[in-house]
Amino acid sequence: MASTGLEARLKKMAEYLDTEAIAAALKLPVETVSDILDGKAEIETVPAGKPAAPAVVQVNSARVAFRQRVIAVWRAKGGVGCTAVALYLAWLLKDMLRVLLIDLNLDAGGSDLSYYLGLPEYPHLGGAGYGLETSLINVQDGFYVLQAPRRADEIKIPKGMITGIINAARPAFDVIIMDLPNNTEEHVIEAVSNATTMVFVTAGGEQELLRIALKIVEFNKEENLLVANGGKIGAGAAREIGVDKVVSIPWDGGLQKVLEGNGRPQKGSPFMEGVEALRDILYERTGQKGGILKKLFLR
Repeated sequence: MASTGLEARLKKMAEYLDTEAIAAALKLPVETVSDILDGKAEIETVPAGKPAAPAVVQVNSARVAFRQRVIAVWRAKGGVGCTAVALYLAWLLKDMLRVLLIDLNLDAGGSDLSYYLGLPEYPHLGGAGYGLETSLINVQDGFYVLQAPRRADEIKIPKGMITGIINAARPAFDVIIMDLPNNTEEHVIEAVSNATTMVFVTAGGEQELLRIALKIVEFNKEENLLVANGGKIGAGAAREIGVDKVVSIPWDGGLQKVLEGNGRPQKGSPFMEGVEALRDILYERTGQKGGILKKLFLR
């Protein structure tokens, strides 16, 4: 039996929202929403197995849904808040999307991300070659972490491993965020090659901006965003660097204390508000009727 309720709802939402916004609101793949709106998907109401249970709406589409974004967060130097940006962005997106945060900082003694979130030593990236599912840590509903090992000598990352991880994660996650170190080791370059979006984090120093400008040319990605943590970058400088958008985050004196406490981001903090602006740039089209997505679904 055909189900017109879902189709009618989507068509009504499409009057004021784009496909990405509808998909985020209804927890559906963007491709499924597009297929329904284009009349390419068959929608059926499947009776529930138990009398008291509601019927299930089943969408049959020939298209294989690969999710929209693989975001690489890169720093020109350490200590500029790159890990905090990646963590806060993942935290914000988990309420609307299924998020995987991959930590590729192979630092001696463990990475900041593992410390901030109080993660156990295992599992970690080293086990991903035997199966991604058993290597993930479920931090909260919709939010998973693939952490770096405590010791760099615990893991050797062969060529193709990062690509394999991302390909395995794509069908299961709506967004994959990678926290990258400021080096050009083979696994870092491989991670960048799989990214759809680059987010460069800087404190605003001249040398940092020069490095970022060079990396934008080297990485050659279509979408490049700049986060100025604790400073401001003018529109003219942004154009010279080659970034599409700039997000300025004011200095947040309480950030480190929060991160070292339990890693759980605080709403209303200057840093959180800055990362919210980054999220809105990533997931809300410019000029989308007064920011309806934010007003309706991202409160």
